[in-house]
Amino acid sequence: MRRLGFWIGILFVLGLAILLICCRNIPPKPWETESFYIDYSADRNSVVVFVHGIFGDSRTTWKATNGFVWPEALRHDPNILPVNVFVYSFPSPYLGRSFTLDDLVNDLNFKLEVNGIFKRHKRVIFVCHSMGGIVTRSALRASQA
Repeated sequence: MRRLGFWIGILFVLGLAILLICCRNIPPKPWETESFYIDYSADRNSVVVFVHGIFGDSRTTWKATNGFVWPEALRHDPNILPVNVFVYSFPSPYLGRSFTLDDLVNDLNFKLEVNGIFKRHKRVIFVCHSMGGIVTRSALRASQA
């Protein structure tokens, strides 16, 4: 009986190793890496930037089970002044390679620069989930150095 448990354990470890090796090179889905404006108008001087956390992505992190999408809600809420809404995304797979914190910091700062987040807006508001807060804080510190 102990031998059977031993072999089951060996098979489990081998299966897990094969899974990790096979999943290592799966490319991310577009919504896991794309960063985009949900709403943009040149006359708005404020932007809200959403940054998801670990194992999240730009769509599912901000969507409730009832279909409510937080970034979209900012566009339609009459109690909120009109703001531009930007969603930053980075690959964060359960298995396989991912960015290091330094890679994420550089990527966030690059995407903020390319999309004119700080040049086009007087106020920038970040809404972050989990690891997204760490990435954002590190990126803001790095950009000040």
